[in-house]
Amino acid sequence: MSIAEATAISAVRAMCMSAIVCFASMRVTRRSLPSQAVWLLLAAFMMPPILTGYHVATTRADAIGWRAELEYSVLLFLRVLPLALLLASLHPRPGVGEGAYAFATMRRISWRERIAWSVRGWWGDCGGVYCAVFLVAFQEFDLAACMNARTWTVALFDAQAGGLALSDSLRLMLAPLVVEVAAMAMLFVRWRCVRGRPMTDARPNAGMMPAALFCIAICCTSFLAPLLAVREGWNGLSAMREFTLAREVFNSFLLAVVSSGIAWLLAGWAARHRLRAALLAVPGLLGALVLSLVVLAVFNASPFQILRASPIPVLSAMVLGLMPAALFVRYIIRLNAATEAAFAAESMGERSINWVLRSRPALLGGVLLFVQAYGDFTANSLLAPPALTSAFSRIFNLMHYGRTEILSALLVVTLIVPVVAVSVLLFIARFHVSRER
Repeated sequence: MSIAEATAISAVRAMCMSAIVCFASMRVTRRSLPSQAVWLLLAAFMMPPILTGYHVATTRADAIGWRAELEYSVLLFLRVLPLALLLASLHPRPGVGEGAYAFATMRRISWRERIAWSVRGWWGDCGGVYCAVFLVAFQEFDLAACMNARTWTVALFDAQAGGLALSDSLRLMLAPLVVEVAAMAMLFVRWRCVRGRPMTDARPNAGMMPAALFCIAICCTSFLAPLLAVREGWNGLSAMREFTLAREVFNSFLLAVVSSGIAWLLAGWAARHRLRAALLAVPGLLGALVLSLVVLAVFNASPFQILRASPIPVLSAMVLGLMPAALFVRYIIRLNAATEAAFAAESMGERSINWVLRSRPALLGGVLLFVQAYGDFTANSLLAPPALTSAFSRIFNLMHYGRTEILSALLVVTLIVPVVAVSVLLFIARFHVSRER
């Protein structure tokens, strides 16, 4: 399949998926969500999709045609739905007010004017959500690579890995790039005047319960595949003796800590300046594959070629790829930050209140960025030197030989390390706060 055909299929799939997801999210989230639901949705969206792709790709029977397309579409739907629910819950007023719409329906207007009013109302109501979901669905690569789906990202990655010259890969990338730039332009136009509404810390009332329960169900579905993989991988731990991923796990951990820390600091520096934030978000919005190929081309040029064998290329791609998520998390935290209360609590020495209002959200945001960076394998596969190969890159390569107990055990070990590290970090932070009371 050519890149042009794969681009057309990906665009049609992303348009249909975005319309369905936007309709579902707008029907569910009529008002702001509780803070617990927002953090659960963030965790579900930032969970590395290779975990779900590993479980599905190694357990399903070989499917072709419409069955394979249906399987991938369902997983893609579950992948983008948390993002749509988040954006819809933070979405401001609709584009056409209820009074204006009622006035328009009471008048005798032509069908063309009625369609124009309907389109304007739809665009104002969920245009920004539609563009954001379209971008994520169109550039999705991790799930598609695990399931060998018919997408332009898989076709381009296979061509690059098969020995195609980088200049030819960049030329083939132009058509998808045009689609992404057009979607980004519409996204920025729609969201440039957005004033989001904060989430609430109150208990969900009767009106919030359907949305909260729906969000919890989606999050449970997103976490189900990693839990199943962990359960099945325990059986292979006894067989894993000489086969280890210690170096790869350490590389993943080190790259994730450095890249997430840099991205979090850059997002804090740019969060209050819209132009600065937009410039930092653009590279990451292009997708991990396009960004990695562009970074590879930059470090293959003569001024930067001396750095090609260093960790700088892979770290640059990972940091830029994390910037949209880091800015989004910073935006949610700033939108819901009780600045005056936090300042008063800090002035009076109330560390527990300051922990709830400031420190805990910042720590959770940094942890989510670390988890997303830890599961990266696109940038690592294309840019990392052999000594910095990540655990998920090696697991992805071993997936081609089928599912084994040892492979599942390797995945368990890969997952245990960040879980233990994050748990220890949260325990130390909470213990420090309780001791200072």
